[in-house]
Amino acid sequence: MQDITLLPGYSKFSERDRRLAERAVNTLFGNLIEPPKNDAPFVFKNRRAIVPSPRTYQGVWNWDGTFHTIGMSYFDKEIAHDQVRILLDFQAKNGQLPDVVYTTGKTIFRFTKPPVLAWAVMCSDRIAPDTVF
Repeated sequence: MQDITLLPGYSKFSERDRRLAERAVNTLFGNLIEPPKNDAPFVFKNRRAIVPSPRTYQGVWNWDGTFHTIGMSYFDKEIAHDQVRILLDFQAKNGQLPDVVYTTGKTIFRFTKPPVLAWAVMCSDRIAPDTVF
């Protein structure tokens, strides 16, 4: 279990909000897909991916990945950075970021999103500064 006391304002959370925060953080970590241990091919290479649902939404979505980046920055900045790196790994030659990169490798570009990825990196850096990243 992750230390949710790291969240800003935690000491002022109501008991209900503490339970909700704990569920949210457990969901982030529970939806983490790790590279296989046996060197089997993995679409995200050596990056750890957070998927919206391991059963029904097996991929990294642009919008979701952005918010996963921010939330995960409180607990593990490398996992947070991996969400950004995955989207950049699959960026189109024209600069467009994918809407989704499925665990099968299929990548969808037909939907665009507001440009929130740079904002997420800024938020992540404020939470867990990393000048190299």
